[in-house]
Amino acid sequence: MHLRGRVDAVDLATGELRSMYDTAAEPGGVLLVACGNRRDSVCPACSAVYKRDARHLVRAGLLGGKGVPESAT
Repeated sequence: MHLRGRVDAVDLATGELRSMYDTAAEPGGVLLVACGNRRDSVCPACSAVYKRDARHLVRAGLLGGKGVPESAT
């Protein structure tokens, strides 16, 4: 996702509005953020990350450890 804009905050002591972050400082003026969608038809890049994570979770579960007895593997 491409985000564009800025974040401002009010100093509670003085009431002054201060700029905290502005995407103008980023390359191309946008902040690239992962959408996090797991469906390949929606976002292939985020879906690929989830698929890799899922494989690691399944593998870790099959290997045991962290309180999983050896007899369970």
